[in-house]
Order: sequence, then C-alpha cells, then structure tokens
Amino acid sequence: MECFQIQKLKAFMKERNYKKNTIHQYCNSLKNLPDGLYKLQIDILFEHITKSISSLDKNKSKSLLTYINASTNLYFLMLTGRTYKNYANSIKKQGAFDIILGEFCNYSTEFKKITLQTVKSECTHIRSFLEIMGYKEPNDLADICANDIHNYVCNSLKNLQPSSKGRYVTSIRNFFRFLEYKGVTINISVLTLPLSPAIWKKGTVPTILTENEEKLLRNFHQKKNARSKRNHAIIMIFLELGLRCSEVSELRISNIKWNEGSILIQNTKTKRNRKLPIEKELGKILEEYVMQYRPVSLDSHLFLGCSGSFTGKSMSRASIRSVVRYAFEKIGIKGTWKGTHSLRRTVASRIYNSGCGLKLTADILGHASIDSTTEYIKLNFDSLRIIDTCWPKGGSYDNF
Repeated sequence: MECFQIQKLKAFMKERNYKKNTIHQYCNSLKNLPDGLYKLQIDILFEHITKSISSLDKNKSKSLLTYINASTNLYFLMLTGRTYKNYANSIKKQGAFDIILGEFCNYSTEFKKITLQTVKSECTHIRSFLEIMGYKEPNDLADICANDIHNYVCNSLKNLQPSSKGRYVTSIRNFFRFLEYKGVTINISVLTLPLSPAIWKKGTVPTILTENEEKLLRNFHQKKNARSKRNHAIIMIFLELGLRCSEVSELRISNIKWNEGSILIQNTKTKRNRKLPIEKELGKILEEYVMQYRPVSLDSHLFLGCSGSFTGKSMSRASIRSVVRYAFEKIGIKGTWKGTHSLRRTVASRIYNSGCGLKLTADILGHASIDSTTEYIKLNFDSLRIIDTCWPKGGSYDNF
C-alpha cells in the first residue's frame, strides 16, 4: 500500500486521539496490502479491500491479520464515512430466511424485551444452523426434529465448549418457539431438547464454587483501604445476590433502598426490573463502603474507580470482572468456567437446594424462562441419596 495512503490514515487516527502504539500497529499492518486503496468510488473500494484481505497469506500471525482487518475498516470509514460492515450488509442479497429472521428479531426485542446484542447473536446461531444443515426454504422448517439439532450440535459444534453449545441450542429453541407463536408448523420435539448438551452425554454438571473456595473468596479482601473495601463489596454482591456482571456494573447508589433493606436491579438483560432483599451482613458491607471509602464523585454509580485517572469514574464490566478474576488467581481457584458466572451458578444452586422452587430461583436470578435456570443449578446429590427411590429407567442415587 502506498506511503501517502498510510500517512493519511495516520493523521486520521491522530485526530481521533488513538494511542501512539495503536497508530503504529495499524499503519504497519497496511504495508502488507497491495496498492490501489486510494480509489474513492465506494463499490470499487469495497471490492478491492475484500479481495486484498481474502488473498492474504493465511499463515500470517493471528495478531497481524487482526490489525489488517481493523486498519482497513478504519481506512474505509475515513474515505467513505461509512463502516465496512454496514456497507457490506447494505449490498448483501436477501436470503430465503432473512425475512423470517427479521421478524424473529423484532419479536425478541419488542415483545420479549431481549437486548439487541443478544438477539443478533441468536440470529447468527440460527443462520449458521440452517446453512450448515442445508435448509434452503422456510418450508423446510417443518421437517426439522430434535434429532437433527442433536446431530448438528454433536458433529458441527463438537469443538466448542459446552456453554457455547448451550447458547446455540437456546437460540434454536427460541426461534422455534417464535415459529410456534407465529402459527408455523413445527416438529414439537425441538422444544423438548435440554438446553445443556452435557445432559445429552451424561457429562458434567454446572461448575460452582466449593464451600472452601467460597469461604476463601468471602474473606479475601480484609484490608482497610478504598480498593479492598470496594472489591469486597463487589464479591459479596455476587455471592449473595447472584447478579450478572452487567447488572453489578450498572448499580447506582439510588438502587439501594436502605429503609426497606432491599436493592433494585435495573438495566437487566431481559429488561425486567426486580427488587431483592439485602441480608444484614451485605447491608453493613455496602454501608461501610459507601459512607467511608467510596470516592467523592458526581457519578451516581455504586462502584467507582479509586486510583489514578479512574478515580471517581464508574467501573466497566471488564473492571468488575477483573476484580473477581484477580481474587480467583490469588486464592488459587482455577478452571475454565470459574469466572463471574460461576458465582451466579453457585448462588442459584444454593437457593434451589435450600428448598426454594425452580420458579422462585428463576425470579431471583432474573430469568425470563425457567429453562434458562436449569443450566445454572447443581443438585445436592448428598441430599438426594437419602431419598429411597430410583431414577427413572433404573439406577439408584447411590450411583452418583
């Protein structure tokens, strides 16, 4: 790529306050592309970029390919005022399933109140399933049964982690529930599939913290400083209420109803607010943090940065997540699935195994569907062993 084009992008990035190292990486990556990206006609430019990227040596490092994709997208934006992705979508030919997927998207966002980001992800999963399985027309949907989806997950998705497989199954099931609602003929067996593929192969149950791990986590932050008190409050919020990471980052001081001993959870994934009781211990922890250690700030978020330029600014999801991951690392809690969501699963299992029903557990977690809650629960098998009965189709509890 010509030097004058690279210099032009460099100036463009400087105007938008990109970091020096990022500018250097982006501009260097463009040297791997052929000349000709100076064309201003948008369709020609789009075609040239697409062909240039597709012709790259696939043996190049993953990081270099990432930089090339990012820099060409930014270059396209600089010359046209439009993003590469949006332009690609605008010229994309509408497929046979695009109309019905569009209806599914509107139904999910407007009727079920699911976030657009989640719905887009579901549409991607559904489209992948339809394309890989070779379905060409909407009329083919009536022939799809549970066994087809089972084979798809076990074969086409075999390299994915169980949680990722579960998201695909959830997306497909949601799509077929929509078709049923719409009056389209479907095979009802699709709706009976368990959400967790682990169940199909008698695999692992949901990963939760052990009693010792939870005890270590509760006692990890004991220092009397702003960072430690804040991080302790964050971890206790997770362990007591089972919130999503996004919900913790969105909490505001006004959400805590001190006189009622409750906390209002807003801006949820399902767009349904819920009010949860605060136990005495958690209430004291929050009170101490807010009254003595929370930075003075005009920002109303509950959890704020407390060092450097981040002092007094709301914490992002990534920052909240890093608090938990840091504690895990120092304590020695290891495992692929032991992130913030393992705390949510731990709380879900504790609530359910304490004698609360599945519906109450789902309400506390903020699940719109009980099916979602079943993925979070790990049964207390020790409690089940005292029941003098057998599992359906043979086998006793003592086999666990």
